[in-house]
Order: sequence, then structure tokens, then C-alpha cells
Amino acid sequence: MSDLEGRVKNIIKDMIVDAAHVSLSPTEIATIAAFAFKTAVIYDYANLSGEKRPFRGTFFSPRTRQDFRQSLRVPEGVHIWLAKFVSKAMHAGRLRGGYFKFKRGPWKDFHFFVTTYAVGHFAFQILCPRFRGSQHHKIRPPRVVQHPKWNRASVLMWPNDGLAINWPPPQHFTDDSIDTFANRWEVT
Repeated sequence: MSDLEGRVKNIIKDMIVDAAHVSLSPTEIATIAAFAFKTAVIYDYANLSGEKRPFRGTFFSPRTRQDFRQSLRVPEGVHIWLAKFVSKAMHAGRLRGGYFKFKRGPWKDFHFFVTTYAVGHFAFQILCPRFRGSQHHKIRPPRVVQHPKWNRASVLMWPNDGLAINWPPPQHFTDDSIDTFANRWEVT
């Protein structure tokens, strides 16, 4: 994991400090995605006594954590967006997490864990699904999209279609909009 930390640091350092315009290659995107997933897993695990959980124990099963540790492959159904963060504090950082589910529709049996991470100007948000039921291996996770008003403020990074991604997006989010940013989901 320390190797992953070092690789991601080299990719995002100028994004954090200077909001430098970059074009991220598919390899760099995969590295950031692995870092984002690791961050979500650690946040969930560290929050065992915190917010009410939809599952007993951790959101991510021991098998999911073990598979990731061995392969650094992000599980199917995970979505990650990149954004630019502008804070009133010069050296700001934010880490937020929470659980939610859609109350109706075909995805009502899925629970989601969302983690929002911002350091300096760099931010990502990762949305992880988990099916509540015994037939979880037969059901594909939903494709989740953000509300269209956020399309100019965050860009879907993962799953990646093999193309580079330009960062930062034209708009950004701030201290005042981080909670709204964390709850912008729709299912297609």
C-alpha cells in the first residue's frame, strides 16, 4: 500500500498545490482509482462505532478487502468522480463518508457507501454499491450518475473507458457545497 501512496502522490501533487491543469492517462486513472477505493475501505473500517450502518460490521466484506489487497483492482460497480475543491482555508482537507440507498425502483436492495475526499484543490468522490440479499452474485450493480447540475464541476473517472481525462473541470465545489456534492445521485 505504501507503493500505491507514493505513486498517487506523484500523480496528484501539482493538482493539490496549484490546481495544475493535467491530462490523466488510463494508467494514472487506475492508480487514483485504487487509492480512492483504499481510502473508502479505511474510512468505513475506522468508522465502525460511528454512523448507523446498513450492514453488520463493515460495509466492505473481508473477501472484498482481501481481493483488493492482493490485486489493487477496484470492484465492479464502483464509480469515482474527480473534482476541484476551493476552500476558505489555504491548506484545506476534507474527508466525509456516509451510507444511503434508493427507497424505490429496481435498485432498492442496493446500499451505497460514498466517500468524499479533498486535499488542497484535488478532490474525488467514490460511490460503492453493495447488494443486500442472498442473490448478490447474480445482480449487476446499478450505473449511478450525478445530477446534471454537477456535470461541469465533477468528471466521472471510474469506470474508465481507456481514454485520458482532463482535470480540473470548469467549475469547482467549496466548503459550502461539499454536503450537497455528496448527495447528488440518480440511477439510470
